[in-house]
Amino acid sequence: MNLARSSYYAGVSILARQEGRYKSDKKIWEQFGIWWQTFPGIGYRKLADYVGISFHRTRLVLRRFQGDKKRVRSVRKPKRINILQLITKALIKYPKKVARGNWILKDGKNGYRKLIEPTRPYQLWTGDWKELRIPVMDIVVYIFIIIDVYTRQIKGFSISLIKDTSSALQAAEDAVINSQKDVLFKPDKLIMHTDQGSAYIAKEYIQFFTTYRVKLSWSNPGKPTQNPYSEGFISLLSRFCLSHHEVYSVAELDTVIRQFMEDYNKSWHHQKLGTISPNERLEAYRFSSSRSPI
Repeated sequence: MNLARSSYYAGVSILARQEGRYKSDKKIWEQFGIWWQTFPGIGYRKLADYVGISFHRTRLVLRRFQGDKKRVRSVRKPKRINILQLITKALIKYPKKVARGNWILKDGKNGYRKLIEPTRPYQLWTGDWKELRIPVMDIVVYIFIIIDVYTRQIKGFSISLIKDTSSALQAAEDAVINSQKDVLFKPDKLIMHTDQGSAYIAKEYIQFFTTYRVKLSWSNPGKPTQNPYSEGFISLLSRFCLSHHEVYSVAELDTVIRQFMEDYNKSWHHQKLGTISPNERLEAYRFSSSRSPI
């Protein structure tokens, strides 16, 4: 091998030590496995304490027997744009923009946040969902709604046994089909605002509104106060409808909710709207726009 004897024996000694260290580390690794069966998921500090070795040795053993595992890189989630937040910040920073009449800026409850209000129908829609348990059947149903913020009208809703994208899409299709009959409806000038639930960030949901050139907006994660319009209606639905009816089937629930929403659109007097109903709010805007000069 053309090596000096000292080099040869030194290499043999190193290999022997490495083999001995490997066997020793293997025994420690097996002890780790025993403790993991007792306490799944414990970290290296607890393992070092139980086995009686140093933190440094524990990390070396873990690295040796887990090092061949490929690290899974976390997939960066796409950033969801909160258009309403951007508009609010712009109106606060440049107050002259309020005079253009596209939005109304006002204080929220107790003045702790700023809210924007649309100045016409079909300018801002918001959506949300409500979970409801039917005790008699021992099942959970999900109610998806879409509301026009200017008129506070319910534009579409759906009831489903599953909280999935198809249920949210059904409510969206219902809203668009009902609105296409109105000449005021211009989808390319509409903003659809929801939270970041899985049903609302799904590819099919985004593609549906993109087809109509509707701009999509999402609240920041964990910020229900950024979608107060839908939250307010769901509160009304729970207090004045669901809590007063004991339903025994999904079909019966659909009938009850459909009737409530018709009565709501037709007769519910909103203090925010000047004690008029959502339908009256829409007709008042239609009348004023027809009389305005072109």
